Amino acid sequence: MERLIAESPKNAEVIFPFIGGEEVNSSPTHAHHRYVINFGERIEENCRQEWPELMGIVERKVKPGRLAQNREIRARYW
Repeated sequence: MERLIAESPKNAEVIFPFIGGEEVNSSPTHAHHRYVINFGERIEENCRQEWPELMGIVERKVKPGRLAQNREIRARYW
């Protein structure tokens, strides 16, 4: 996260702290150490143009798992 933002401060627009069960169960302050890339409702093509490196990360880490699922909606909106 730090490297991605240092290389392109615009990346901070779509990188957010991730607080899940691990943080809730292991830290009384729910301190986070993980981050998520969240493009929200943005159009995929715009994201490819504005954040190509982040889209590459999402395609490598998220897309394969979503395409392997049986639910068509998850494959379409990976």
